[in-house]
Amino acid sequence: MGSEIAMQRARLADKKRTLEELNLRMKSSVSELRNILDPYAVDFTTLRMNVGLAEWSALFDAWEKACELKKQIAAMERDLNG
Repeated sequence: MGSEIAMQRARLADKKRTLEELNLRMKSSVSELRNILDPYAVDFTTLRMNVGLAEWSALFDAWEKACELKKQIAAMERDLNG
């Protein structure tokens, strides 16, 4: 029983670490999108939309994964704390 709880806590810590890393990458992606989508551009055809689209797609995928991780973390914490 004690080893199962220890394993569950280790998995929880791993998921929290993964979420933190994902949040850091997402912040970087948001910053990159801001640079790509320059609001002061006079001619919007000069914007690197293909790069922006790829970055947005990656950001969306990371967002979905982060949402799922948060649900898993909450469930694991409920299970551990009763």
